[in-house]
Amino acid sequence: MSQEDLDLAASLIKQKKYDQARAILNTIPNNPTAREWLARLDQVAPQQNVQSAPQVVYIKEEKKKGGCLKTIAGMGLAGIFLVICGIVVVCGGIFAVIALVNEGEKAATKDAIDNNGGFGSEDKPITVETWAKFKDGEIRATQLNPDALDQVMEMNFLNDDPAAGSRYVLIYFEVACNKDTCNQYELDLRLVDDTGELWDEADFVVTDPPLDDAVKGGTMAGWQVFELSRARSLKVIRLKWGSETLFILPPEAVPALDDIPQAVTPAAS
Repeated sequence: MSQEDLDLAASLIKQKKYDQARAILNTIPNNPTAREWLARLDQVAPQQNVQSAPQVVYIKEEKKKGGCLKTIAGMGLAGIFLVICGIVVVCGGIFAVIALVNEGEKAATKDAIDNNGGFGSEDKPITVETWAKFKDGEIRATQLNPDALDQVMEMNFLNDDPAAGSRYVLIYFEVACNKDTCNQYELDLRLVDDTGELWDEADFVVTDPPLDDAVKGGTMAGWQVFELSRARSLKVIRLKWGSETLFILPPEAVPALDDIPQAVTPAAS
């Protein structure tokens, strides 16, 4: 029965009925394919906390009835002033935190660029197949398929066509881990097109081999698939790991840079 269940789950996933598919896959937990799909579902469509649903509906109903406006109307000017001051203080605190995070990320990225010999900005990306050095490890891209529909379909029958007007771009990444454990979900990998727009990884596309996890001193390697408009061309790849952001040239691009550094092996931990 497990194959029939997998087929039904695959059909539900393609219809984006993720919760129904998850319920079926949970009935065959010892099946490796079911475990793989459940892990992927948890990534792209996390299960919602059903206990919070009634509270959300209640809040919406209160807003619809104008409860908030009635409350404010009965507060008087002094009460309204205190509410506004509270909002200003809270919002000001949030903006201050965001500003501190942004400044921290800018400083971390500057240090990362310095550690990569001055390469790694969008205007001066790290050259082809050279390791991009981060605090927690190193990354490089070694293979690229710029129009990878056939390859993606061969990887898993679950995979579907890209959105209309888009194409799949497959990139093979290698990641060297310099800390205790490195998880693939720590990495924020994006494509940057010729207009500067960012393109994320495609939703629910199973790759073979996938980019897996690694431990200190080890390397994880695998494919990542992105959707890119057919009207755009790939310029650079953006890698974000923690607070550090670096840009690298895609494997098929020809670097137009002077003083290109030689490719290096990952630094010893």
